[in-house]
Amino acid sequence: MEKSKVEFVYKNISSLNKISIVNKKIFRILPYICVPSLVIGAIAVFLKEVLPTYIRLVCLVIFLLTYLMWLVSFFFEYIFLFLWKCPVCKGKFPWYQTTLGYLGGEGSRLVNKEVKDICDRKDKKIALIQYENSNLIIPQKCPHCGEVIWKK
Repeated sequence: MEKSKVEFVYKNISSLNKISIVNKKIFRILPYICVPSLVIGAIAVFLKEVLPTYIRLVCLVIFLLTYLMWLVSFFFEYIFLFLWKCPVCKGKFPWYQTTLGYLGGEGSRLVNKEVKDICDRKDKKIALIQYENSNLIIPQKCPHCGEVIWKK
């Protein structure tokens, strides 16, 4: 897979790639934020008589913001199930599912593997790119209809 800069024919492909990069960055920092946030949330709940009201409120706000960040990253992860496809024929493209254990690449779970296999066949051999910190594999042309997705 190539990793060079290219020009996208469709703007939505570029936007989805940027969402993937942001989502992967959120997944990278999420474990470091969630554990302290759980501790802060527990302190706010269990020590409610000991803590002043404003400190308890700050603890609960931090906990809720972390929870919302987790929900947003979860939503962005699974939005690719529905949106990562050809803009013309709506055929699905391959992508790596982010896990907290492994953040993209060959070790993570590949979604729509059969489409990647179509791109890698000797009779088709469609060029693929994957931007650094992105889970999306972007074919040069659609493996289903042949529409050009990006060009150098």
